[in-house]
Amino acid sequence: MPRHAHLLPEHLAALGYPLQDKGVAHEEEVQVMANIGMDALHNPHKPRPKGEWIGGEMTRQRGSYNPVIKELYILSIDMILLNNDIALYNLEQVQGDNNHNIITTTMHHNKTDIQGAMNWVYDYHKELEVKFMDLDENKITEFEEPVDTELAQWLGN
Repeated sequence: MPRHAHLLPEHLAALGYPLQDKGVAHEEEVQVMANIGMDALHNPHKPRPKGEWIGGEMTRQRGSYNPVIKELYILSIDMILLNNDIALYNLEQVQGDNNHNIITTTMHHNKTDIQGAMNWVYDYHKELEVKFMDLDENKITEFEEPVDTELAQWLGN
């Protein structure tokens, strides 16, 4: 497992996904969440369906109006994709489907081996984490109801 794979739940949690009873989300769940978030970003005036993942409403409320939320969302997706590419590199390589993987791309671009590419991706991921944490700790604003209450309950506040 990559040294930073444990961060995936934290990134998903930052997007509002309740992972405490599920462990790490499956690929299909992550794709659904990404689709909901993108739909909310592109359609901020569209009411979110009842029972939908709370990240859709969070994104709808702030994503189009608050550049900090947009940046947090983009950073989260970038880190999830980096984790995914590291986790799936061997499988994709065996299947001959690794041309789009960040490890392969980095090896070619930086003229390095797998370990050099893994190190580069790890370092880049750490840069994204620092940006994410700075925004989250210093720049985020409150949401509207019911998101504030639901998020506070989920975080145990």
